[in-house]
Amino acid sequence: MTEPFYEFTILDKAHRFDFVSIGERIIKKTIIFHQTHHSGIYSLTLADITENQELDVYNVSDNGDMRTILSTVLRTISVFLERYPKAKVVFSGSTPSRTRLYQIAINHELSNFQSRFLIEGYTQKNGFEPFTKNKSYDGFAISVKKP
Repeated sequence: MTEPFYEFTILDKAHRFDFVSIGERIIKKTIIFHQTHHSGIYSLTLADITENQELDVYNVSDNGDMRTILSTVLRTISVFLERYPKAKVVFSGSTPSRTRLYQIAINHELSNFQSRFLIEGYTQKNGFEPFTKNKSYDGFAISVKKP
């Protein structure tokens, strides 16, 4: 990955990654990988950690560091999948505009990720398919490529 990223703390057997967003403000953030009801499939949640230690997935922090945050998310996916190579991580943004930001980040890092990971895009119409640049998706899945 070529973009700078935030250093993170690995917690809960690499199911949670905490970091600090440093921009116009300092904001605590977390990335959590939740086991879904499907074996081996994990959903990803990116959230701000509020003063009350609650998670807020809808806060618009406008901290001026979106690229660094997205790079951090992709880096944590890589670390998670190195520890759990049989897992598949599925995710989308909490809003359509945030899903679009994930797509932009994947587009930007696609050549760096494709050698090790299978990247899929999801649409309501077609389900999961191999990720194609400049195609609009509703969600994404990343897993380790099988040898």
